[in-house]
Amino acid sequence: MFPSFLNPSALLFLGLLAPLILLYMLKIQRHNRIVPSTALWRNAVNDLEANMPFQKLRRNIILILQIIFIILLTVALTQPVIKATVSEPHYYAVIIDASASMQAKEASGKTRFSIAVDSAKELINNIGEGGQACIIEAGVAPRIVHSFSADKKLLANSLDGLYPHCTSSDLKEAFSVASTLLEKKPKKTTCIITDGNDAGINNLPATDEEVRYICVAETSDNLAITNISVEFSYTEEWYEQNRNVLMEGVEIPVPYDIFVQADNFSAEHRQFYLTLRAPWNNEIVDSKEVSLGPGEHSGHIFNAELLPGIYNISLEEKDALDIDNTAYLDFEQPPFVKVLIAGEDDALLKKVLQAKKGCVVSSAKSPQAGYAEKYDLVIFVDSKPEKEFPGLNSIIINPPDPKESGLSEEEFQVSNITAVDREHPVMKFVDLTDVHILKTRLVTGRPEMKGLVSVNDSKLVGINEDEGLRILIPFNIYDSDWPLRSSFPVFFHNVVDRVREKHCLQFFTTVGNEIKLPSAKQFIHIVSPSGRSAQVGEALLDEPGIHTLEGNAGLIKRHPANFFNARESNIAPVVKEIKLGARVIRNSPGTSGKTNREIWQFIVLIALGLTSVEWYLYHRRE
Repeated sequence: MFPSFLNPSALLFLGLLAPLILLYMLKIQRHNRIVPSTALWRNAVNDLEANMPFQKLRRNIILILQIIFIILLTVALTQPVIKATVSEPHYYAVIIDASASMQAKEASGKTRFSIAVDSAKELINNIGEGGQACIIEAGVAPRIVHSFSADKKLLANSLDGLYPHCTSSDLKEAFSVASTLLEKKPKKTTCIITDGNDAGINNLPATDEEVRYICVAETSDNLAITNISVEFSYTEEWYEQNRNVLMEGVEIPVPYDIFVQADNFSAEHRQFYLTLRAPWNNEIVDSKEVSLGPGEHSGHIFNAELLPGIYNISLEEKDALDIDNTAYLDFEQPPFVKVLIAGEDDALLKKVLQAKKGCVVSSAKSPQAGYAEKYDLVIFVDSKPEKEFPGLNSIIINPPDPKESGLSEEEFQVSNITAVDREHPVMKFVDLTDVHILKTRLVTGRPEMKGLVSVNDSKLVGINEDEGLRILIPFNIYDSDWPLRSSFPVFFHNVVDRVREKHCLQFFTTVGNEIKLPSAKQFIHIVSPSGRSAQVGEALLDEPGIHTLEGNAGLIKRHPANFFNARESNIAPVVKEIKLGARVIRNSPGTSGKTNREIWQFIVLIALGLTSVEWYLYHRRE
């Protein structure tokens, strides 16, 4: 088949043949001299005579080679291609995996994602005449990067703007999007370019359309920190010794137990160190030596007294994936929840709260001014706040003025609690089916309060979280057998955890989740570790590292996000072939089928070979 040219304007370079031939026809004017003999000069004179103007050119192999060289170079510049035979236009949907495991580096030093982009560009570049392609990014949700187009340069540029995310991908959903886009196309092919780390693609719906599977993964060499949990580890003696200091908000070293899980996803035994570093000068606080066999995992505990700051735990070993080798912990916020029991002294309730780690409890019959700012949670027993404090976290138990508090006038006896909002964190593991109440009122005049606990579709315990946490318990807890049940301490411990969650930033956030801010109104922007900025509430954290919260009046807060995703850290390709009903689609890297093929590279090689021949002939003559 005859080739066509992508750049036919380059044929203008054939005009270089004219000056080349002219150079061989020109000769410098010489003067006559008498010499004994011209025998030795005859060969040189033959070449020079060919340069005389208007003389017939003599046969000269070097000139012929130079003419051929210019012709070949010109043809190469026109970018000749041998076109594929296409009976009708072919449409391609190119799915490129953008999951976290695609950041892994292969033996070549290139990431899987860059290899995938190169494969997609090669595939697009070899689409036959009249063919079109679209590009779909497979992330948490599929995204159409570029609709169908025959412009190969435009499609390649759209691929250059992609990057792998730090989350898992949904290739099955991306495949469904591709099938929808190709539904009414005459000839169609879906190309899935991935590292084979999504087992979901082995459960794709059966289809008759052509499917290509390109796996860009080979290595499984990866170690990872896959989980971290933090607990307070102080003793009762330490608590009593430092309680007053903690109430004043003074920064002191606090004992913590930091549990770290490490996994070896590689196929070889690995030995490495887990290192806890302080925020000042990256100073080493503690280090643990870890030895793991293939596929093994183990847990390790750091016991340390830590001052406020953002610490990091690093896995000191090189592997193919970097994002799971470092985790960050934020100890900048005061870790203790300061609780005030206001009203009647309640020894049992005080004891229950003191048993909760990270809870500092005080009591006062009449709270002094400023208590709303000093305490994180105020529990009013047989009393209530004198006025509304926006943002105050409070539990009001058996308020003295039922009508003003929005309670029913009539009192009831409850022997059967019919409904509990088990979805709310405060009610986690709280079972009230065995609780009986001698007398109680119902929450009737507080429409803003949701029913946390209900009796016959009426609110028994109400909760409102519009501004701070507010819980209304309309009965005297000692007019019930609730204090005798295990659900009693669990409920109040859950409340403390909820207040800590709302009042303080967490120790860390996992990539893909939101930062839970103490007050979203204080902050305006979130700046990621790579420098990308987004408004608070508009974007999830999509990369590990230290994120900066910028707010009003120069308020700045740093908060870490960690990558804990065992599925993505296990970078070994688990899918070797795709099953589509009875069909099996095997890995097929590179291009296939009849596609356009550029041949200018071969022409350039021939031209360079002719240059070598010309150089040899010229110097042999000398």
